[in-house]
Amino acid sequence: MAYKHNFVTSKHSQLRGWFNKKFVYDDKTFDDSMSKTYEDVFTYRQKSDYDAVYVPDEETSKELLTDAEKFIKEVLKLLLNK
Repeated sequence: MAYKHNFVTSKHSQLRGWFNKKFVYDDKTFDDSMSKTYEDVFTYRQKSDYDAVYVPDEETSKELLTDAEKFIKEVLKLLLNK
């Protein structure tokens, strides 16, 4: 989606910031829950990748998966409608 809006970065943190500014705060395309989902999924992915002792629990994993599916569905709707 960033490329479609001429935003290019190699940093995931910059992409998250841009997404929030553009689609949550400025354009109000998405509500705050989308920002929270993006942050939560990224945070838990980082934990899983880099914290050797972290083991995700099943309940949190299911919640994150449900939220991520909703996030992807909403972003796809936006991409396919424009």
